Amino acid sequence: MNQGIEKRVVTELARSEVYCVFKRAFAQVTGLRLSLMASDDPQCPSRSLAPQGGPGSGGALAEHRECSVPVRQGGRVIAYLRTAERALRRPAGQGRARRIGGQKDAPQSNKSGSAPQVRGGPGPRRDQAAFRLLGIFSRHLGLLANGLVLQRARGDPPAIAQAREFIQAHQSEPLSFRVVAQAVHMSPFYFCKQFKKNTGLNFTQYVCRCRVQTAQRLLLNPQSRVSEVAIEVGFQSITHFNRVFKGIVGQCPSQYRAGRLRAG
Repeated sequence: MNQGIEKRVVTELARSEVYCVFKRAFAQVTGLRLSLMASDDPQCPSRSLAPQGGPGSGGALAEHRECSVPVRQGGRVIAYLRTAERALRRPAGQGRARRIGGQKDAPQSNKSGSAPQVRGGPGPRRDQAAFRLLGIFSRHLGLLANGLVLQRARGDPPAIAQAREFIQAHQSEPLSFRVVAQAVHMSPFYFCKQFKKNTGLNFTQYVCRCRVQTAQRLLLNPQSRVSEVAIEVGFQSITHFNRVFKGIVGQCPSQYRAGRLRAG
């Protein structure tokens, strides 16, 4: 994927409803600001960074804490989920639950009607839980990024838009760039050049992502065998399917299915 399309995908992710909702919820629960930074941002970390704490902090995500988790698309890091270096201020008295008659007060909503802040001081367990939560969400963003790449048909030349539709309709069949080029009345060389220019992916990469996206939906049926799904979406080898699927999704098909079924 070229850098121009990659940056547009990251921008769309940052504006998406699912990211905005998660960002607000994460701040409410952990007290930390969250940002999504493109991998080529000068301030972006060059690697994943686990929670760090100062002396005597016990590793807690309190003040001057930061961690970052990569967001991958097709095996490439395109962005990082990063917490702010300074945590949000905790409301006065938070972490000191008052007792009346030996019982802790029940959490109360604030005047704005928003959800109450989580009680209890930070600690290493809470740090690691927040870090794992970011890891789970980063994988979800990676899947969304893959979908955005496949759906970026706006502004495509008519022939490229037609090629996308042809690939989507015939993805379960043996496909070659020559077959698709002929279907959209372009020379194979010119088709490959224009297709990569507009999609950011070469023909094989794009077809693999289409097939994997369909496979993700089919794998949610527990009655379907992984090998059957692989053949149905157009892979001729289960080994090739497993390798391509893991490269794009970050998990092998069986792990992906088990995780999604557990999540409901």
